[in-house]
Amino acid sequence: MAVRSKDSEDVARFLGRFAQLREWIDDNPLGLVELAERDESVRELCKRLAFDAYILRWNENSRPERFATPVDPSFTAAWRDFEERYTEPVEDVDWRDIIAGIAGLPDFPTPEPQQALAAADLRWEVADSTAEDAARAINGVFEFAKWEADSGRDFQEDTVEDLEVGLREWARLRHDYGFDLRGVLRRRHLIPFVLVPRQLAASYGNSDKVSLLTNLRSAHDAFVFGAPLAALAMMRSILEAVLRDHYGAEGTDLSERIWHARDRLPKQANVASLHRLRRRANAVLHLDGDKLPVLDTIGLEKEIVSLLLVLRALIESAPAAMTRRSQLGG
Repeated sequence: MAVRSKDSEDVARFLGRFAQLREWIDDNPLGLVELAERDESVRELCKRLAFDAYILRWNENSRPERFATPVDPSFTAAWRDFEERYTEPVEDVDWRDIIAGIAGLPDFPTPEPQQALAAADLRWEVADSTAEDAARAINGVFEFAKWEADSGRDFQEDTVEDLEVGLREWARLRHDYGFDLRGVLRRRHLIPFVLVPRQLAASYGNSDKVSLLTNLRSAHDAFVFGAPLAALAMMRSILEAVLRDHYGAEGTDLSERIWHARDRLPKQANVASLHRLRRRANAVLHLDGDKLPVLDTIGLEKEIVSLLLVLRALIESAPAAMTRRSQLGG
């Protein structure tokens, strides 16, 4: 994601159009859809802004790691505000315009209301559907390779051997080792993208073997590849480091640090949510399964994503470092 400075082309375009829309509607997105139906200039601005947001999300999803650093805090604030309050009405305007153009109906009727899903449930459903399609396509490649290997065509001998070895190892990976391709793709899609502020990123160099960024990457990887309890343990480490190094939270344990930082926490990472993460991770570290909620695979994924969102809010709202420690948990 091109967010190293607020002047990067994609970011600058988004910030400019978003600021213009907020000015036009007095920063109140309620009634935006109806206004766009009456005002062509508002409708055109929403369409362009929807495309800008699509490009930024595409850049996020194309990154191998699920965070960008360093990021200008002004962009982070605008982007999260857009996600929280503006995404739905702006995309609604854009979608209605597309449908109206296809159908040739300028007064396209309002769609019938559908049963609303909770945000976490909807996020999981979209990620799972996307992962299902991708996994089917990937498995189709292996099925085609098997068909080619069994076809009796005049291949070079080593080519057939390579195909057979590859197919055999893929089968072992899935059946013997329990590799869940659909699950991996789904969880990769579920991880919330983190915009690491420049003042926090500056505290950690690329040479740090154990830093907030390397631990964040490890927590993401553990979740993606099906080790949710390991992810929770890494997330606890990150939580303590951010509170200690960037919120100036003192205390002899994590519970005390959370309490000490209570007046400086962002609303999306409040005291209750941080204690929830602490308790979940402590249950893992202390092998105290009785203190973990009884959740199925889907429920556990949603719980970890919820806690990753809490951790993201804490990181993105972190002030400048108050003490410099690159070693987590030290």
